Amino acid sequence: MNDFTTEIVQTLVTKGDLNELFRSHLERAINTLLRTELTALCMDIIILHNPCQT
Repeated sequence: MNDFTTEIVQTLVTKGDLNELFRSHLERAINTLLRTELTALCMDIIILHNPCQT
């Protein structure tokens, strides 16, 4: 089992909140995606506006 599956099973066994588990994983995934997109955008801006470019 992967980590996510293990967390689901652990949450079910301890009668935890599955909604919170899914919410936290979704939030982490979206934040990672946004961070990656922002980094790519910043790199594009640096490349396009680099005065040293020939």
